[in-house]
Amino acid sequence: MTGTAAWPGSDVEPVFDEPWEGRSFGLALSLVDGLGLSWDDFRVELIAAIESDPSRPYYESWMLALERLVTEQTAIDADELSRHRGRAAAYRYLETGTGDVEVFPIATEAQVLLAFLTDLFTGWWEMIRVGPLLPDGDDGLRFERRPHLRMRDGWLTVDDDTVRLDLCIGPQPGPFANPAATDIAQRARCRHAELYRLWIEGSPSFWGFRMFDGDEHEQLTVLLPSPFLDADDSPVSDPDWDQLECWDALRARYLGLSADPADRSGRRFRPG
Repeated sequence: MTGTAAWPGSDVEPVFDEPWEGRSFGLALSLVDGLGLSWDDFRVELIAAIESDPSRPYYESWMLALERLVTEQTAIDADELSRHRGRAAAYRYLETGTGDVEVFPIATEAQVLLAFLTDLFTGWWEMIRVGPLLPDGDDGLRFERRPHLRMRDGWLTVDDDTVRLDLCIGPQPGPFANPAATDIAQRARCRHAELYRLWIEGSPSFWGFRMFDGDEHEQLTVLLPSPFLDADDSPVSDPDWDQLECWDALRARYLGLSADPADRSGRRFRPG
């Protein structure tokens, strides 16, 4: 969308901070018109989405309302919509200091992130490394034992008594007498999460998962098992494709994507 547009039934013009917000606005207008609904039908869903999580950014609630309207008014169910979203949202770009990165966004609703991180940290804890990673080549830490996970007031704690992670993934109500400030809560909470792979010399060479807060600061990076490295992170002579089981499983469960032959197209370790 370019320029400005009035809200249906109003002279007030919406304000968009990001291009995707304008596109979301246009999608809602088109969907309501295409389904023969009134604008109030969408407003009911939007109000419910905002009330379910007041700390969620406004246009993220807008997208949630739009998706609910689709699943309620069409033959598309939530699982099918999620699969399409995962395919459509993937993108690839040159990231400064990293290289050719392909990203597969993961939904940031608290229940989705909790399920994803529980899978990751209980099912694969022996094989992953966690950070934030440092620019001096730091490869992260390994858990010494299966970590315990606990959720409280929007914060997920992952702790094995040697490595502890505190990740804000949900609403933060705070104490009744001193509720958390909305702007602080939004800045601390995970704003986007992604599975990603790094392409080097025409094939994927690193696989991982990342989370960023509302200020776009790195909350967490997880390096997933690599077919090109052994348990001591030394290059192997022949790739062990079984090491991609974690990557394949997470993509299948949370994006509805099948194994990609491109992940098995490399033949040797390529340092980034």
